[in-house]
Order: sequence, then structure tokens, then C-alpha cells
Amino acid sequence: AIIRFEQDGPVKRVEIVLHAPSKRDLVARAESRYYGLALTAALERLNAQIRTVRDSAKTAKRAGAVRSVAQA
Repeated sequence: AIIRFEQDGPVKRVEIVLHAPSKRDLVARAESRYYGLALTAALERLNAQIRTVRDSAKTAKRAGAVRSVAQA
């Protein structure tokens, strides 16, 4: 993962780029007056993306199992 901290006046930005093997990169950004709050918000967004990817993978796996049973 790459974590970038940026500052533009009073606004602090945090960007997290997670490089997952054989998957697309997951990117989460957040802004706040403080780095701690921006980092927390970016991590929450990244966790939401990870949950979405996991849920879609589980759904695809189940759909494949249902298809193979239906074809048998």
C-alpha cells in the first residue's frame, strides 16, 4: 500500500492506494482539518471497498457452484 499525506493550507488530505495481487488497485481519499481524522475516514472508505470486493467474489463463487450443480 502507498499512503500519501498532503496539506493545502488548513486542509489535510490522505490518499491510500492498496495494490492487491491480480485485482485492480483500491484507492481511498479523505480530507479533514487534521491528519488523524482524514486517515480514519480514508481507512473506513478502503474497508468498505474491500468488503465489496470480498462479497462480490463470494457471490461469484456461489453462482459458479450453483451452475455446476444445475448442469449435472
